[in-house]
Amino acid sequence: MPSAFVSTYALTGSGKTTDAIFSCAGGVFIVRKREQLTPGRMVVGYEPQDVRVVKDIAAATEVLRAMKKEGVHPPFVVVDDMTVLFNHYFARTEPSYPKEGDGVYQLWGHMLEVTMKFAAACHALNTHVVTTAHIRSPDDALRGGPMVPSKKQTEKFCTEFTHVLGVGSDSKRPGLWKGYYICEPGHDFWIYKDRDGVFAPEAPMNIAEHMRFAGYDWPRPPGFEWMEDWVESVAEAATSGEKRTSIIEMTATDLSDIHPLHRRWVLRDGFDRAEIRQAYESRISKP
Repeated sequence: MPSAFVSTYALTGSGKTTDAIFSCAGGVFIVRKREQLTPGRMVVGYEPQDVRVVKDIAAATEVLRAMKKEGVHPPFVVVDDMTVLFNHYFARTEPSYPKEGDGVYQLWGHMLEVTMKFAAACHALNTHVVTTAHIRSPDDALRGGPMVPSKKQTEKFCTEFTHVLGVGSDSKRPGLWKGYYICEPGHDFWIYKDRDGVFAPEAPMNIAEHMRFAGYDWPRPPGFEWMEDWVESVAEAATSGEKRTSIIEMTATDLSDIHPLHRRWVLRDGFDRAEIRQAYESRISKP
């Protein structure tokens, strides 16, 4: 099955990085600052092992190219806060172009080239790539989406992705995580995309479980393979109608010797798996 190229975009603090760590643990993380990955230690219970710190998007592209050349093939690559990496490159590059006449067009032409070179490097790896980005709001005839250097580039850049997801929040959602992914392809004002048709309009904020449901090879990190049987057990219990509190109590008892964060990880994936299955069944049952 071909690899996935996923973009999530939202306001700062929406949980994009946290889900990227949950969903892509065991992969390579490309960031501007290692501190971006603090949720790994405090929330997930897993700190990414292979972290590449870069100064901007051009440096990130070079890291991706080097991985390809060296034959490095991790299960996933995460480019966290792609918008910040673009912003730093733009801030460094803009002063070298004239601010009037053709200089402006040359600058934006160059930025488009940088953007598409980054996308090409991601595709060339032939592995799953997840990017997180800030949000660009709709403007006039241009739809909103992940923030890249210019408004016009947002639409063009999104053609490169297999999945483009926004993020919302609902305090009434059960459990600790109140965020959810938004995916409504064809929306008039926002760019969303789902090549596989597995994301509901309001979907659990869990890339990994959606990708597994779609049939992608989406492994858990080394040493965490044991989770899969327990996640499936939770999902089956939730799908059968067993009370959420009962499932939580059962898991706490049966996994009492497991780190609390890892027990919570099992429950998170299990409940999300059940919701994804039920939402899909509901959608395909409608004419």
